[in-house]
Amino acid sequence: MSNWASSPTAELAGRASDVAELLALGLVRESDTAPSGLAPVDPSVVADEWSERNTSVAAGLIHDSVPLLASLQRLAREHRDSARERGEVLVLQGAPAIEQAMAEALHGVGHEILACLPQGPPGVAAAQVASGVRAALAIGLPVRVIFHNAARQQEQLRSHIEAVTRSGAQVRTVPWLVAQMLAVDRRIAFLPEAVASKVTDKSAPPDAGVRHLQVSNASVVAHFVDHFEMLWAMGQHWDGAAATGDPTPISLDDEELAILRFLDQGLTMDAIANRLGISERTLSNRLAHLKGKFNVSGLYALGSRWQALQDSQSIPGPRAAQSE
Repeated sequence: MSNWASSPTAELAGRASDVAELLALGLVRESDTAPSGLAPVDPSVVADEWSERNTSVAAGLIHDSVPLLASLQRLAREHRDSARERGEVLVLQGAPAIEQAMAEALHGVGHEILACLPQGPPGVAAAQVASGVRAALAIGLPVRVIFHNAARQQEQLRSHIEAVTRSGAQVRTVPWLVAQMLAVDRRIAFLPEAVASKVTDKSAPPDAGVRHLQVSNASVVAHFVDHFEMLWAMGQHWDGAAATGDPTPISLDDEELAILRFLDQGLTMDAIANRLGISERTLSNRLAHLKGKFNVSGLYALGSRWQALQDSQSIPGPRAAQSE
C-alpha cells in the first residue's frame, strides 16, 4: 500500500520539474484563463526570440572587439618599435652619437674585434676605435683588421698598421674595395650609411650629416661576420717585408704564369689545357702545385693572391700578356 500511496507524489514531482523546464525555455507561460494555469507558446515564436536575443549579444561582442583589436595592433607596433629602440637596427646621426655608441660597444668587448677599414682608420670615431683596439689587445683579445692593398703603398697608413701589428693585431689586405665595417664580439656591428642626410643648418658642424647604422640583430650581424671571414680567408697576410715594400717573391715559371693569366681571363679548364697543349689531368696537377706556392686551397683564393702579387711585384696581368 505504501508504494501505491507514494507513486502519485513522485509523478507530480516529475511533472513539476518538466513544467519548470518548459517555463524556463519559454515554451509555456502562466495564464489566468487556462484551466491548468499554463498556456503553450508557439515554438516558432520562441525560436525568433532566442535568435533576436543571441544576435543582439553577438553584435555587442563584435562591437566591443573592434577597439580591442585596434588596441592589440597598437601594442604590436609598439613592441616592434621597442625592439628597434633596444638596438636591433639604430640610425646614429652625427659624430657625437656615433662615437658614443662605438665607445660603449668597444668598452664592453669580451671576445674579439673585427674591422674592415679599406681606406684606413675611419674619419668619425677613429679615436674610439683605436682606444678600443688597444684595450682589447692589452687583455689578450684577438683583433683582426682588413685593409685594401693600396695601404702597402701609403707610407702614413703603413706606419699605422705596423704599430697595430706590433701591439698584436692581425692584419690582411685584399685587392677589392670593400665596405667599412666594425663588429664587436659578433653581436653588434657598425656600418656607415650609404646615403647621409643633408644638413641645411649652416651653423651645424661639418660631420653633423654623417650617419652610421648600429646593428645588433643576430642574423644580420652573422651575415656581416661571414662576409668578413670570406675576405679574411682570401686576404694577403701583412708582414714586415710586405709592409716595407719588399715582399717575399714567389717564383713562377712561364707555364705557371700562363695558367694564372688564362684563369684571370675567365677561360675554362678545358680551354686552358688546349692552349697549353697538355691534358686536363696535367693541368690539375699544375694548379695543385700553384695553390701550394700561394698557400691557398681554392681557385678563387688563388685568383685573389695572384692579383695581389701583380699589384705588389708589378707582374704583367692578362692585358699585358695579350699585347706581348
